[in-house]
Amino acid sequence: PLMSSESKRKAPPDDGGGGGDGRREPPPGNLGDDLLSSLENPALCDVTLVGSDGGRIHAIRSILAARSRVLERMLVGPFREANQEDVAMDFPAAVLKALVHFCCTDDFDPDMTRLGNNPLEQVRNGVKLCEAAHYYQLEKLGKKAGGVLVHWGRTLLQKEPAHDYVICAGFDESVEVPSLRGVYGALGALIRQRCDRCLLSPGCDLHGVTFLRSNTLWLLVNDPCLAGNASSLFKAVKLWAEMDPDDAVENIPPERRTAIAKRCVSKIHLRLIPPALLVGDVMKSGLVTADVVISALSKQAQGGALYVTGAGTAEINGMYEQTFLIPDLPEGIDAVFQRSGKLDGEEVTFAVVVDNHFRRWSIFAPPKNARHVTFNENIDRRLYKGVRRSTARPMGLHSLVDTLLWDRSDGKFPGLRIHIAPLMASIETTISSRRSPSEQTTIYKPP
Repeated sequence: PLMSSESKRKAPPDDGGGGGDGRREPPPGNLGDDLLSSLENPALCDVTLVGSDGGRIHAIRSILAARSRVLERMLVGPFREANQEDVAMDFPAAVLKALVHFCCTDDFDPDMTRLGNNPLEQVRNGVKLCEAAHYYQLEKLGKKAGGVLVHWGRTLLQKEPAHDYVICAGFDESVEVPSLRGVYGALGALIRQRCDRCLLSPGCDLHGVTFLRSNTLWLLVNDPCLAGNASSLFKAVKLWAEMDPDDAVENIPPERRTAIAKRCVSKIHLRLIPPALLVGDVMKSGLVTADVVISALSKQAQGGALYVTGAGTAEINGMYEQTFLIPDLPEGIDAVFQRSGKLDGEEVTFAVVVDNHFRRWSIFAPPKNARHVTFNENIDRRLYKGVRRSTARPMGLHSLVDTLLWDRSDGKFPGLRIHIAPLMASIETTISSRRSPSEQTTIYKPP
């Protein structure tokens, strides 16, 4: 019934607090924070997760069971763990702590330092956390942890060159776990983008390749996207073969390690390695025979690499290596030489295409993700083109290839010339000395 006006009472003034004494009560806490706080009270915890490293993480059985069907069957089901206060787990304590944190808050702390005391431990535990998320069917945790791990790896490559090696360590951890294909693929992409830094880690005491097992190294040397990094791949394999067994992640006898290294080197395109390195480190490594090195030098003499200088865009200048990764060259195309660079801030793969029996040439800029020139002018941007102007052979010297002098045909940069010379440095010196400084060779095969 409605109250009469006489029975109505005045409400006390609102002082913003919960009590009549004027004191303000603390605001209610966040549910996730409250659940995390409860883990610090042993009276509220009824299970302890024991990590593979011996670390102990207190948890609440019912919360874990509510978040994961696998944990539910383990902790409250018919298994023996349901009656145990200490439950042994197959993951390190740092990983278990992040997993319990997620079960309480439905969130993942992106601070990777919580997963370990150093970058190597952090990346390994980051991969293990993704694996644990899949094993315990915590799909949301797996996606968040994987995204944070890859972003952290990219940040390391940009800002922390002293820790480039951890990318290889994470790649090796994830390569054999089918559920981590996304992480494995993303870390592999970072290695493709920064092959030299990730594998060799110049300037660091630790080298990325030393954190690879033999099967992971085999995958990298067979990766077609890394085929153009022949010099870095060879140096990495050589370093892997010569490393101290006590520092290796895989216990392999020295003779077996050398045999694996030789097999890996057999998959590297040695013809893409500079001649000085071939007759030096490659020949002396003991991983290839002299016949293999001679064969690579012969292929270089027949094709090889080009140097470009004097182009209007600085990034176009430099060494171009002949690519053998294009399965079927269009009719009339004789050879393709490529190098990576930037054009208007975009990563591209510059390509010199030689056609019509070495009578014409063009320089294209296909997108970097195309891997190589597509021969489609709607996709590839043609930057330069030219025709052969004259042919000359150095007097008194034997060459395997004609010396071709090409000039620009569009007249925008009339100083740009192309010169394909034989392998020997003496030939290049002889040719250059017969011209005035304004007519120096701008594209030539390296000595």
